[in-house]
Amino acid sequence: MAADPKEILARFDDADFVRDFIARSNTAVTAEMNQSRVASEVLLAKTISQAMAEHAGALQAGARASEKHARSLTHATWALFAATVALVFIAAAQLWR
Repeated sequence: MAADPKEILARFDDADFVRDFIARSNTAVTAEMNQSRVASEVLLAKTISQAMAEHAGALQAGARASEKHARSLTHATWALFAATVALVFIAAAQLWR
């Protein structure tokens, strides 16, 4: 069995590995309790890993949407600037008449 926790976590999608991992947690003292704890921790680790992946995806989608809206606001700001400049020229032309 791999000793590195990251390697162990990476293999939690393999049902045979998880079954073997839980079976190896069977010790002479409080075997059932230890196996239940290990099974619970395996499930928790998988759940947290999936939740983190979904959260990262949601953050990326939010960032894309924010970037899209920021781009739209930038275009709107430039359009307002152009309209303001045009109004300034119109007002200046009327003053010179």
